[in-house]
Amino acid sequence: MKKLLATTALVSLVAVSAANAETKISGNLAISYMASSEDLTSASTGSWNAFGKETQINISNSGDLNNGMKYAAGFSWELDGGETMATGAGNENVYIDLIAGSTTFSLSADHIPTINQNPTNLVGFGYVRGEGATGTSTGLYTANQGEVGSSYSFAVMQKFGGTTLTAAYAPHVGADANRDIFNGNNATSNYNTASSATSINLTGDLGVPGLNVFVGRDQQAKQNTTAEITRTKYAATYKSGKFTVAAERDVYDADKTSANEITSQSVGVAYAVSDTVSVGATMATAERGANSSSQGEEKTTIVAVGYNLGAVSLQVMAKDINDHNGTIGYDAQQVGFYLGTKF
Repeated sequence: MKKLLATTALVSLVAVSAANAETKISGNLAISYMASSEDLTSASTGSWNAFGKETQINISNSGDLNNGMKYAAGFSWELDGGETMATGAGNENVYIDLIAGSTTFSLSADHIPTINQNPTNLVGFGYVRGEGATGTSTGLYTANQGEVGSSYSFAVMQKFGGTTLTAAYAPHVGADANRDIFNGNNATSNYNTASSATSINLTGDLGVPGLNVFVGRDQQAKQNTTAEITRTKYAATYKSGKFTVAAERDVYDADKTSANEITSQSVGVAYAVSDTVSVGATMATAERGANSSSQGEEKTTIVAVGYNLGAVSLQVMAKDINDHNGTIGYDAQQVGFYLGTKF
């Protein structure tokens, strides 16, 4: 009974402290529509069209600690597509940050700067790759393979002006999202088959107004049948007046074999026609390190228009994809729109 009373008193003390901090609730909602048509319908599912949905609620808290440091903490509920509370929201932007001047110590998932980005799609929405262009295939252009940022990790972030250096270690890639601290925490079934991973990246303006660069490398250790994965990305975006240009190169390698290596690169440009309308284009290629006679270079071209309506934004995008997933003759075209708002 004494232990219970002590625990209750501690919880009350924590609750009072948190109440004195700044708590914010925000969110976003987006509904999209995409129509896809492939030239080689006998290969998979042919044409399709569908709506998409993204919803997210964010709860964040920040304030001062009694040792002179600051802190920030938060988590999100993300329910995209057909996700429910049982299948989604497990590890979306979960974090506790302890901040000492320009240094941040973070225990988090889906929170630190991550290699999982395609910055050259400046006006369009989603990844560069053609999602589902031939049936269920996501395409060859590298997106979220081998990245540490969505797993629970220890991280240190050091700011140098407008630039941040981040180093992170994830003990188990993707294995901890469903762990309850007080129930089943000692189970080993997931941990025995999950790999550890490290990440180091640099992101920011390097002291140049209008510039944003990203240089990063993630490495996932080999564990049982899980491949050793390395992924390296170089990306830069520069805005000057009404023009924005971007470029990226991404190299993904599993088990250090050329057959499992994917090299992706792209360039993008955008122009602000007015305060409310922007247009953009992206050209991208991706290929495997070792191609067979039926495999080639995947090429993707994107054109997009963005319209800022104030509280609501509209993006209209068209993709033309040649040799989707590196398979010669698998060509597709996709058009769609994305309507989003924040609150």
